[in-house]
Amino acid sequence: MDARLRRTWVAAAAVAVLAAGCGGGGKDQGSSSSAVGSNSGTGSESSSNSGGSSASGNSGQLSKAEFTEQANAACAKQKQGAPARVQVYMKAHKSDGLKAEKLGQRAFNAAVLGTAEGEVSAVRALPPPQSESAQVDAMLSGEEAAIRKGWKGLSQLQLDEVEALFKATNKQERALGLSKCVKRT
Repeated sequence: MDARLRRTWVAAAAVAVLAAGCGGGGKDQGSSSSAVGSNSGTGSESSSNSGGSSASGNSGQLSKAEFTEQANAACAKQKQGAPARVQVYMKAHKSDGLKAEKLGQRAFNAAVLGTAEGEVSAVRALPPPQSESAQVDAMLSGEEAAIRKGWKGLSQLQLDEVEALFKATNKQERALGLSKCVKRT
């Protein structure tokens, strides 16, 4: 029964993480093959979308539409790798002596945090439009602070607490049109 419960929990967590990234069309950017480390925040992968983008003006900055499209695509790509992050974490920590439910909860949280790291890295690689540069930087700095807090308290975080870490930045992402970057657990 323990193995069956574990598989059920992992499947539910993977579906929830995957569902967090769903919500619209867009180009398939492939899946992230990066993994999640123990408490180190590994799992980020830069995903700048350089294919066919044209920069606006002389500064190399993207237009608002280009930035929004590329940032959303990068976030969607990172979310595609989340279910694999759950599995990698579960395998790496199965000998930690945790009950299946607690291990699954940590794996889910680690996947959310690892995915968020990848999103921050990918969005930071894009030059935002000058008119939104300060808002984008503030949002990304807030994400980085939430991620650090999450990794620091990973062993104590409940599922709903991970979402709370990103409450302020989720609002900023929505305001910037970055709906694919919002963290929903």
